[in-house]
Amino acid sequence: MNQKKTTALLLGLTMSLTGTAFAAPTDQAQDIDSRIAALEQQQSNLEKEIKELRHQNSQLKNQTRSQKKQLSGLSKSVKSELDRVHISGFGRVSWDNDNIKGYTDRNDNRRFYLDLKGKFKVNDDWNFNFESETNPRYANYVMADGTLKSHNGHDDEDGVIQRVWAEGKTGVVNYDIGRRWRGLGFQNILLGNETDGAVISTAIPKSKLTANAFYLTPTDKGYDFSVYGAGVQGQVGHGLQISAAIAKLNIGKHESMGQNVYDTTKTFKVEGTDVTIKDIKGSLKGGGTFHGFLRANCQAKCNTFEK
Repeated sequence: MNQKKTTALLLGLTMSLTGTAFAAPTDQAQDIDSRIAALEQQQSNLEKEIKELRHQNSQLKNQTRSQKKQLSGLSKSVKSELDRVHISGFGRVSWDNDNIKGYTDRNDNRRFYLDLKGKFKVNDDWNFNFESETNPRYANYVMADGTLKSHNGHDDEDGVIQRVWAEGKTGVVNYDIGRRWRGLGFQNILLGNETDGAVISTAIPKSKLTANAFYLTPTDKGYDFSVYGAGVQGQVGHGLQISAAIAKLNIGKHESMGQNVYDTTKTFKVEGTDVTIKDIKGSLKGGGTFHGFLRANCQAKCNTFEK
């Protein structure tokens, strides 16, 4: 009896231990499966994130390429626009004392000068130009009698744009139209002045010469005429150039070309006699009697003057 119970007890313990030994691997397998499933889920999530990041990266690269193209295009556009505009100039600051009054009047020849030029390209055939001069007291000089004179070209020589002209071509014909400084000739210059007008030119075939036609009107105060004509200039040999022109004025032989705006000398007729009166102050009455202050140089018989 006791022996049977002992055998039954041992059998029960053995079965219990066997059951415990088989239960542990099953739990571990389930835990590993869970961990694998979790890792697989994490991997899936990471793959989704990677895919999204790759998509965003691709978009950023496309945007970067697009921006680079835009910047490159903008840079080319800006450079192209900048290449259309050219600025050049000349400046001068000086002082000299070469006038007849000596050091007592040394400030008369102070010279401060700036010449600024600009060119704007319209297209491959045409461009517009401008010139601005700042020219205070640049051309003052002293006459032999001590009188101070000043060049009067414009009242706007204080930095504004005084001159605008266009240059261009159609086929083989070149055009220069507007207001600018122009000259005809070399040392023996036929015309050297700021002018309004036009110059049309073209190259002479099988030569190094250029033929031109012009119509020009000087713009300085006192000038009242225009000049027109035709000319030729260019190289005719080794080290030899020519500049020749035939010009005509638009006024008659005995007509006035204008007036001297630098001198106040005036000529009056008094009872049929010509009298030159300089720097007059006062009033001139009929009959040739002058009241006031004057200095008079009589070129013919003078009437009586009352001071």
